[in-house]
Amino acid sequence: MRFFYLAFTEGIIYSTYGNAIIRSKYTIAEINSIKGLHTNEKEEIMQDITTLCNMLQVVFAKKTRSNCTVLIKVPILSCPVSPDSELKILCIDYKHQLLRDTNEYLKLKHTVIGNTAFQFIVGNVLNNNAQFYYLNNNIPETRNYHTTYRPEYQNQKLPYKSELVYPVIPLATESSSTENEKITIWGFICIESDRKNSFLDEYDVSIIAAVADSLFEVIMKVNKLKAQKLA
Repeated sequence: MRFFYLAFTEGIIYSTYGNAIIRSKYTIAEINSIKGLHTNEKEEIMQDITTLCNMLQVVFAKKTRSNCTVLIKVPILSCPVSPDSELKILCIDYKHQLLRDTNEYLKLKHTVIGNTAFQFIVGNVLNNNAQFYYLNNNIPETRNYHTTYRPEYQNQKLPYKSELVYPVIPLATESSSTENEKITIWGFICIESDRKNSFLDEYDVSIIAAVADSLFEVIMKVNKLKAQKLA
């Protein structure tokens, strides 16, 4: 059984030499890394993944004091992400699921090449660069920012202003990556906020990396169940 830890911060915010520093005051919660690891029922696994999305939404909304959306996107085909991949939404948190459950949104094609965040991550992984995540705290003023989500809005204004995206890979892969080791991505965890400057590299990336590590194992199991069903 694998476990992951989420540091929930209610934090004490203070300033040192003009820099805002957040110190964690929360207790660290030990959470089972999704009941899906103990079942072969895909429906149960998906319920657990949805619970994970909902939990992350609450954590980041509270931590950033903003309206946050959590999405998990995976390749349409049960294979690793590539620059040419088309993605589907595996899960959205319950607060925003109905908002995106529209005909217009369902018609959108989510591609790696059409999204700046996904392109950045895939490019860094393929080139063995150290930064595997994408963090943008000022999307409205980012030039050449692309997303396949934008066409849903007639005025082209996105509902989020900050974004943190992390690939679904095991933590061990990132920490021990070498030039000879091929890293594969099996999806993305996307956290969106309606406020600028919502995310912090040091703390928020650590939280989402731990979740991605556990989610990797679950997605592997989902793909295995799909393969067994097709066999």
